[in-house]
Amino acid sequence: MLIRIESDSFGQIEIDEKLLYGIQTVRTLQNMSFSNKPLSNYPEYLKTIASVKLAAAKANNYEKLISDDKFNAIEYACKKIQAGDFLEHFPVDVFHGGGGIGINMNVNEVLTSLANQKLQHSTFKVHPIEDVNLSQSTADVCSTTSRITIFILAKQLISQVHLLIEAFSAKSNEYSDVETMSRTCLQDALPIRFYDFFSAYIELLKRRAVSIEASIQPLLLINLGGTVVGTGNGASDYYKKNIVGILKDEIKLPLEKNPNLIDCAQNIDLFIDVSNQLAQLSNAYLKIAKDLRILSSGPYGGFNEIKLPAVQNGSSFFPGKINPVIPETVIQCSLQVLGIHRSVCGALEHAELNLNVFESFAVFNILDQINLITNVTELFRNKCIAGIEINEQRCSELASSPIPYLSRLKQKIGYTKVNELLKKHSFEEIKLMNLI
Repeated sequence: MLIRIESDSFGQIEIDEKLLYGIQTVRTLQNMSFSNKPLSNYPEYLKTIASVKLAAAKANNYEKLISDDKFNAIEYACKKIQAGDFLEHFPVDVFHGGGGIGINMNVNEVLTSLANQKLQHSTFKVHPIEDVNLSQSTADVCSTTSRITIFILAKQLISQVHLLIEAFSAKSNEYSDVETMSRTCLQDALPIRFYDFFSAYIELLKRRAVSIEASIQPLLLINLGGTVVGTGNGASDYYKKNIVGILKDEIKLPLEKNPNLIDCAQNIDLFIDVSNQLAQLSNAYLKIAKDLRILSSGPYGGFNEIKLPAVQNGSSFFPGKINPVIPETVIQCSLQVLGIHRSVCGALEHAELNLNVFESFAVFNILDQINLITNVTELFRNKCIAGIEINEQRCSELASSPIPYLSRLKQKIGYTKVNELLKKHSFEEIKLMNLI
């Protein structure tokens, strides 16, 4: 194995020559790894940060702070990461101290190595700090990347939620005339059509999609150019004035410069707003999945009003037993998202002074939330909702049972008279009276 030796103020480290990252990445791996969540698990984040680095290089090249040759090499490197290449060279644990320093340095070092491969016959080299990170700080680079990545992935989630809404709409139309028994306090109540029952799910999901959409809009106000604490120290006037527009052209989103960059450095409540909406969507999924699990219970000792698609054997003991495994999977996913939300809130609660160094902890947890819900939404739609069948015979029996009949009779003759009849007659006798 060929190795190279890199040095910093703490000493020397031997690094496999094949690795694109350098000594600062190795330091992060040695000192701050615990979660088994490498940066390579977040390809959309890497694509976005490569776009941020490319926009910075364009601004710096315009001012001749980096040469055309260096810019072309950095651009080549950024394009490779934007294409999703070299994921294995981003091993840092996304949860680490230092305000995300390991993430930024890992990216700087990989881009530098790729750029220098492009410049291998040149007499000069690209430097990870002096060139790739010029005019930037970990704070504004990672915050900007986080905002954009969450926005992109949340939009994909919203699209999946709308597909789930369409699946519920199709199912409610398919069984629009079928009535069953409603329940309150798990006791028999009025008849209700499945069309109306499912309409509540549809409206709930629509509200949640709208709320998530609203929560991500402020993320388009970015703080690139604010450097460390929002003052912009270390960046030129040209850079601070134009960097957001350059990135906007690069990434094709309606980005704008945040009017208060110091606020961006200190406060992460906008991220918590997104996490909260993801938690609320999970609560919605919990309600729906629990309902479907109850309605499908049986087939002999339970509700047995709906039949869920059979996707696999449900028991190693009971032959032919089919369990509601998809709703139970949705429930577990929802609980996981709710638990992550608590961690995200913790990142807000630990803010101090001029920079919330726990922002990246919140961000990657939110990315996990989005990934979990997006995956389970597609699964819920394809493997459960689309294949639901209504047990029309069972539902008809329930809709014609005593409580619904007596409720209709109450509307005709009044609550007191129905009570008097029940004191003197059985339900079957009352029904034979043909009072309705």
